[in-house]
Amino acid sequence: MEFTQVSKWNNLSNLFFDEYEKTVFYIHSDRLYISGAHNYINLSPYSKYVSRPIFKAAVDEARETLILELKQKKLHIFALKEICTNKIRVKHEILGFFPAKHRAISWELCIITINSLEFVKIDDDLKTNFKFSASHSISYYNVDVFTGILVLYSVNSAVVYTTYEKKPRVLVKIPLDYHIAQLPGVTNLFQYNLPQLDYKFLLVVNVYSKMYLLNLDGFSGVLQIYSVSGNKEEIYIDSGAYNVRVIDNLIILHNFGLQESTIIDWLSEPKYFKINHRGSFELNPTLVRLSNEHALDVQSRQFLKLKLEPLSWIDSLPNIQYAIDFYLRRQGTLPSSLNLMKEAILSNKSIEFILKKLVRKEEHIPLITQDQIYTSVFLQCFKENCDLSYLTKAILLYCKELIFNNITLELQLEMLVIRVLIKAQDFVALQDLITYHIIADSKDIALLIVDLSKRSTFQYGYLLGIDMLYRLKLYTIAMDVMISQGDYVETMNLLMDHPCPGYDLSKLHKDSNDAYTNMIIQEFLKDNIY
Repeated sequence: MEFTQVSKWNNLSNLFFDEYEKTVFYIHSDRLYISGAHNYINLSPYSKYVSRPIFKAAVDEARETLILELKQKKLHIFALKEICTNKIRVKHEILGFFPAKHRAISWELCIITINSLEFVKIDDDLKTNFKFSASHSISYYNVDVFTGILVLYSVNSAVVYTTYEKKPRVLVKIPLDYHIAQLPGVTNLFQYNLPQLDYKFLLVVNVYSKMYLLNLDGFSGVLQIYSVSGNKEEIYIDSGAYNVRVIDNLIILHNFGLQESTIIDWLSEPKYFKINHRGSFELNPTLVRLSNEHALDVQSRQFLKLKLEPLSWIDSLPNIQYAIDFYLRRQGTLPSSLNLMKEAILSNKSIEFILKKLVRKEEHIPLITQDQIYTSVFLQCFKENCDLSYLTKAILLYCKELIFNNITLELQLEMLVIRVLIKAQDFVALQDLITYHIIADSKDIALLIVDLSKRSTFQYGYLLGIDMLYRLKLYTIAMDVMISQGDYVETMNLLMDHPCPGYDLSKLHKDSNDAYTNMIIQEFLKDNIY
């Protein structure tokens, strides 16, 4: 876990962050620059505006507009490709605003003031029309621009809005018993000298595709997690000054005093664990939090991104099963998770509940095919001469879960089961799998177990293989097998029950046959159309 530099600026006075696009943009010398872009937008037609102090700003790239707050009760809207501008005046001091990122709604801009919530329609010629309005006493707000969930905070309550609907509406009101520390939002970031650490922290987050309100009281050491329906869960933590992030469905609490992070994943076991940063990555309390992944160092003027390395946390998890469960829910860790499963079997460690989760397609665990399990786990273990009892147990458990969930076993997996049981010389289990049709009928499996009988490895293989060929109605192959074993009587009985026109009866003539057998064959050929 570390912050890496994305970009750096010098001699600037206007710097803003777009959480939706995850980019920094800044205005300098009548030009608008966007981090990562190789060009700029000329704002010289609006030089009289952009040369003044800018308090807040937002770029709506889809609609090609720039929105600036130059005064506390007035917004300016600029077209980025055409020389066009307009003003929006409101009655109260503006706390912030955000352009809608959802196109199928009736408004383009939401304005949050200290006493109201305003939703504005912006036409192509930048004419504005107030569509909706709601009165609230607001001290601060927080918004998830991806989902349109907006939380308005006052001294003693939080109101949760859903805005990306036909008409914005209140989802829930949550009582609070203290005032909160504010975050930068879309404010000009260079207005901040050093960020203020506060023991209390509120943040709206998206975890496993559901919206939550995090209410962190670092002084008391309590993290409250509210769902949008108002349900609450509490987690007790060490007291101290914190910063909060949610990355890859993990709630990450940075404790600056203890120099450690608490990682919370409530779908895994354990639900949380700690990582100590002393001597390696040091938490810097002077960074301004821009988003879950991004921060700004206002002293060095660096734009930073937090990089997580979940695979380095394996020693912080209680055992390898919990580690696999944790990593399967993280992005980009599937190959490592499959490798951990292989290592667990090679180390004679159980992965029973992991295999059950994979088959039952537990929520937020990626779909892993039988081919992936076969290729990356079971086959590799078989090649490395592992303890066959552990491998047998794991494969049979996986196959049982697939069957119980009405999933057909793939042939390559069935063949591997047989090869493992043969190598382990567990012929009782092999006979049960075939007798009770746990392994599906197939020509390849039938011929394999017949071959085992030829080598005196599996004495019931011949009968089980012939029965399987019968069920598959592969009569000509069954006759070839029986003739190769000298079972002429059964071959002729099969021809009587299931005539096979065109079958080459010369296969019945063998120089090695005794006189009695040849007599029976000749009588059969004379009395039948063959």
